[in-house]
Amino acid sequence: MGDRENCFKTTLVHLTERFTGKDVYLVGTMNSSTMLAQRTQKLIQELKPDSVLVQANPAWWASARTLQYVDSQEEFNKYGKDLARYDTFKDIDYYKSNRHWIFLARLYAYIGLFNYHFSFGSEFHFLRPGLEVKYACEAAEQVGAKVQFLGSEMNQDTWKRIYHETRFNCSQYMWRRMKWRDTCYEDELYSNWHKMSTVSPSAFTEKCLDANQMNWFIQATDLFFPRLKEIFIDQRDDDLFKAID
Repeated sequence: MGDRENCFKTTLVHLTERFTGKDVYLVGTMNSSTMLAQRTQKLIQELKPDSVLVQANPAWWASARTLQYVDSQEEFNKYGKDLARYDTFKDIDYYKSNRHWIFLARLYAYIGLFNYHFSFGSEFHFLRPGLEVKYACEAAEQVGAKVQFLGSEMNQDTWKRIYHETRFNCSQYMWRRMKWRDTCYEDELYSNWHKMSTVSPSAFTEKCLDANQMNWFIQATDLFFPRLKEIFIDQRDDDLFKAID
């Protein structure tokens, strides 16, 4: 755990727009760390940007802003289920046809397999907007910056992509798991299992999850769960960069 890069450096990228010379600061978050939430809050207060783009929606912020005395990610997690209702799937299948139930069964089986593979416990909530997003919105309003909401990871566009994806294949995962037995991937996987079982999500994020480790998770997802990687990383990245442009 001690040979990782500083989390303040690896979660912040400073870019300069080549045509207008505008500065763009990209902040990565696992929605797990109070320390990184405070860093982002201070960064916005010092830079005083024109706009702050956050991965949340206005309805979420309208409720989250009322939590005035919540000052840690662990405490914020207690309200996670209530705030998550703004990202539930708005199903257009009002009569709940067979496709609806097949979709839910396949989705939860695949997500369960994903959590089992990486050993993400119930205390990991990286898909939900966390304290860092709340602090970013608060700091933006304090300095007069415009807050633009890009939608959370589980916004309606993501839900629709999942709904129409028919290639979630558990047997494909089992075959690939057998194929990659006794390799470095499996050794690294077991190492991460051990780390996540012995530390909290905030400690894992701050001490272990540098750029190299994050890249490993992305590549492992592409290897064992390619459709999830395509939806949650490739297509979501396209959405975010279109919004930044």
